[in-house]
Amino acid sequence: MSGWMMFRGPGFRQFFPLATVFAAIAMVPWLALLAGWDLDFGSDEIPSAMRHGHEMLFGYVPAVIAGFLLTAVPNWTGTQPLDGRPLLLLVVLWLAGRASIWFGGDWPFLLVMLVDILFLPALLVAVATPLIRAKARRQLVIAIPILGLAAANLMTHLDFGGWFEGLAGPGLLLGADLILFLIAVIGGRIVPAFTGNALKAAGETRLPTTPGWLDKSSLALLAAAIIAEFAAPETLLSGSIIAVAAIAHAARMAGWRTHRTLSSPILWVLHLGYAWVVIALALKAAAHLGLGVEISVALHAITVGAVGTMTIAVMTRATLGHSGRPIVAGPSLTTAYILITLAALFRVAGPAVMPDSSVLTLQFAAASWTLAYLIVAIVFWMILSTKLIKTHDKS
Repeated sequence: MSGWMMFRGPGFRQFFPLATVFAAIAMVPWLALLAGWDLDFGSDEIPSAMRHGHEMLFGYVPAVIAGFLLTAVPNWTGTQPLDGRPLLLLVVLWLAGRASIWFGGDWPFLLVMLVDILFLPALLVAVATPLIRAKARRQLVIAIPILGLAAANLMTHLDFGGWFEGLAGPGLLLGADLILFLIAVIGGRIVPAFTGNALKAAGETRLPTTPGWLDKSSLALLAAAIIAEFAAPETLLSGSIIAVAAIAHAARMAGWRTHRTLSSPILWVLHLGYAWVVIALALKAAAHLGLGVEISVALHAITVGAVGTMTIAVMTRATLGHSGRPIVAGPSLTTAYILITLAALFRVAGPAVMPDSSVLTLQFAAASWTLAYLIVAIVFWMILSTKLIKTHDKS
């Protein structure tokens, strides 16, 4: 079957491969910067370090969200997935946004901004339309994080363009926090559900469970922590609320039977992704309480740890399930899971554990990230260049 099969719907077939290839390629300039080479490309208004963070949060993650929602929404509504020219338009908008950031050095910056911010509103229209038609109003809550990410992206551009100075840092932080919240919401549903299905199939009677009040309170505390981070940054109040949120999410995980997943990489990687939510919150609390942790360490626990691990976990599972393959991680995907874990550990803990070799640990983290995504991209090509066997993951 021709490789062109991957350019047909549903949306995971386009956006998951694009996301993985982009995640690998986008790390190369950062590796070069760590080696002392500041590659001259893109708009001069965007500093290299800011471009690195911007593209991970507002380039890579929206592609993953698009692949997930364009596949999930048709299942929720019983409608046909977006296909043909509308799907192609979304792909083109995402690619145009990346081109504007990386190759728009000679463009007026207003054009760079406009091209880059178009994708998320267009994605919202694409996923909200079938939800409205199907009267699935509860699912319209997905509009909140999409609009929030769009606003955070706009904040960075308003700073880069010189219109409102000082917004880029808060914009990146808000983007990371919104993505963390999204991981907590989705992860809190799929991790115990998929684990329970697997354990039940194996004949176990003790299945993952979380009290409903704990589910709701942990998410409410996370929302409060995000608000406190901006309303009272680096204070006893914000640090205390974030610390309580970390404890709540650790308690939420406690009933998920994580120890019973250690023999199944496709399961333990989901648990590990959620564990990074707890770690990131704990590190963020320590930073706000002045306990010697830099906020950048907590930020990378979110981006490399929680985002990197959970997105790879969800993309690989969804691609296997929706293409009709057994939902089992073979040696290649297991290697990718290990590499993304090493990337997170070296990026978060490396500089503190090996302060005299901090640049080396960052290079190792970036290289591990790149290799992990290259492996996943190759696996996706092998899967998606063959015939789609089924379109619904019933796991």
